Amino acid sequence: MGSHLANWLGSDYLVLGFAFHGGKYNAVRTSSTGVRSLGDNDAVESYPGSVEYVFHRTGMPQFILDLRLAKPANAGAWLLGEVESREIGALAIDGFSIRNALTKEYDALIFFDQTTASTLLP
Repeated sequence: MGSHLANWLGSDYLVLGFAFHGGKYNAVRTSSTGVRSLGDNDAVESYPGSVEYVFHRTGMPQFILDLRLAKPANAGAWLLGEVESREIGALAIDGFSIRNALTKEYDALIFFDQTTASTLLP
């Protein structure tokens, strides 16, 4: 879908990513009896070496980082290479893995140090 939107909207299309240090999030989890359900999950806190931990160490509770400004000659150069970062989809998992250049995946990252699970509709 993103590639279609990018082709259609051109430079008006921005890809935003979401990062967080700790807290809760909603995703499908499997109980010890094998039953799957959507609900809140405790996030594993980020750890030294991960992008989220670097953001956590800034002491800022939330911010948006424009990744388009990361260049080899400035402080954002570390984001141009392989980095360890969290990625969680529909299933509850720890989600940390090595990713090749977040700057190729996103135009900006929205960071919250602590998250709360969204309220599920009945």
